Amino acid sequence: MQAINDYVFVELDPEVTMSPGGIVLPAGVKSEFKTGVVVSIGEKVTNLQLKQRVLLRAYLTQKLEQNGKEVVILKNEEFLGIIE
Repeated sequence: MQAINDYVFVELDPEVTMSPGGIVLPAGVKSEFKTGVVVSIGEKVTNLQLKQRVLLRAYLTQKLEQNGKEVVILKNEEFLGIIE
């Protein structure tokens, strides 16, 4: 599947269910942000690259499943940052 125009497809990282200290986090505890990897870029996007890790808001509306993984569809301006 190929993104077009100024859309970007991002494969989300798995949800964190355990703290670094080994404490299981309850289902109600959620981060305001998510991270993922760019898997497809529209031709109008110039500031992102394939396989780049990105930061985005946790509450996303356009999701789909691709090869058993959760993928979100975002416009270029919806990204919060690039993770290096």
